[in-house]
Amino acid sequence: MRSFFISAWGHPNVTATHKSTWEITKDDHLGPNGDCIVGINATHAVKDFPEDFKRHLREGGKFRIAIKVGKLEFSGEGKGHPSMSLSHETDAVFRRSEFVCSRTAGINCTFAAKDIPRNLVEMLLDRDAKFEVIISWDK
Repeated sequence: MRSFFISAWGHPNVTATHKSTWEITKDDHLGPNGDCIVGINATHAVKDFPEDFKRHLREGGKFRIAIKVGKLEFSGEGKGHPSMSLSHETDAVFRRSEFVCSRTAGINCTFAAKDIPRNLVEMLLDRDAKFEVIISWDK
């Protein structure tokens, strides 16, 4: 099993109400309309993913993903697709659907922003809340 970690920070405008996606971004701001964004100042966008994980995604491989804030953790699964470019420089978007664009980090994911437990989302409202996104896959 291989893994890598992405660090990101919360923001007072996190609502996590989007029905089909969730996202982290390297951007340092979040407006009131970003209902899928759960973290800013991320250490990775899709372009920064490890090459072996990108290869795994482009082979349609499955992965496990967890959001960990303090002692709280929420996890699910997703998969890749051969048409994923994994080229976006600031964003990583995880989707319930099969839509693919340069920002797509995973498709057929088992959760969207609205599914993240509200007690975890409340912690993400704090600008100083550093959290981890942990992505794991079988080689």
